[in-house]
Amino acid sequence: HYPAPYAIVDCVKFGLANPGDAKFKHEREEFAKLAATKESDALIGIFDGMNQMKKPSVTADPLSVKKVAVMGAGLMGAGIAQVTAEKGYQVLLKDRD
Repeated sequence: HYPAPYAIVDCVKFGLANPGDAKFKHEREEFAKLAATKESDALIGIFDGMNQMKKPSVTADPLSVKKVAVMGAGLMGAGIAQVTAEKGYQVLLKDRD
């Protein structure tokens, strides 16, 4: 079970019942408790793992790119093609019509 939703409800109830700075102190303390839970560690591990999987493999050598094809010659495609051509690449701009 995830303890955070219950802590959020508790903080809202406490904040409504206790005006002033006490509600902020209570919220900080609850956050600190949640940050030290095994659920927090597990969710951080999942987040880190997902982001690690997004990074490209460094085992392959980069390819030299000389030509670029842009599919779609609308406003965005034409802009991408223009910027790419200005950088010195050969550009093929293809539209469906």
